[in-house]
Amino acid sequence: MHATRIVVLGFVGAILLGTIPLMRPQAFEVISAFATVSLSTGITANLPPIAQLTLAVIIVIGCVGKITVAAALATGSLARGDRHPEDRETNYRNR
Repeated sequence: MHATRIVVLGFVGAILLGTIPLMRPQAFEVISAFATVSLSTGITANLPPIAQLTLAVIIVIGCVGKITVAAALATGSLARGDRHPEDRETNYRNR
């Protein structure tokens, strides 16, 4: 079998396997919220308040950016209250 066929079949298989979780409306809502594509199955209004709040947080994380949120949490800049690079007392010129 040619390498091209293997790659194409691999991608087709991955796409098919990736769409299986989307068969559930809840999974579709979460993935849509995280990707901020503005698609909905219409079940959001029927969800409990905690689930709606969770979806709202997921939408914000999706909008702000996954890397930005992860970096802010990892560096602790949210806890320190850093807003701008000049807020830090580090002077890079004196190294």
